[in-house]
Amino acid sequence: MAHSELHNIIKEHLGKRLHNVELTNEEMLSLIDLIGSYLNMCTIANYATINKISYNGVLERIKSGKIKEHQLFGVKFVIDNE
Repeated sequence: MAHSELHNIIKEHLGKRLHNVELTNEEMLSLIDLIGSYLNMCTIANYATINKISYNGVLERIKSGKIKEHQLFGVKFVIDNE
């Protein structure tokens, strides 16, 4: 099964469950937290603190391609899972 096909199956299944209100808010947040942990995702400021570098140092890592930046819910996050 191709990765995009699996993604579509999971997304469709989860969408149906969410539409039918089969998960509590806490359960949905748990799923977001699980995925975020696999992405090693955190805000730019938290990433800087954890890695003991400046905010601008994080921006340089993003610019160099060492880490990725992604905006989610109007907040910029760093993804460092490679």
